[in-house]
Amino acid sequence: MSKTNKRLRKYLKTYLGQKEPQLTGELLDQFNKDDRWGATMNQIGNILSRDSTFFSSGDTVDVCDRGQRVRQSYWYLSEPED
Repeated sequence: MSKTNKRLRKYLKTYLGQKEPQLTGELLDQFNKDDRWGATMNQIGNILSRDSTFFSSGDTVDVCDRGQRVRQSYWYLSEPED
């Protein structure tokens, strides 16, 4: 696993532990604000969907992003952080 993905996974666990639930786009924006290199929506989506620590309720929200409609999900932590 690359350094970026490790850093992103750790950041998402910490951030979702503090503020639940969050939309996919909100997580992307917050990570890109706080990290020097940033991430793409594909990286965020892959980590959230493939790691069993995170889960989505299945609810989607239509968000207007730069004139296009984008569907985003709410994400939660499946296990509490110690």
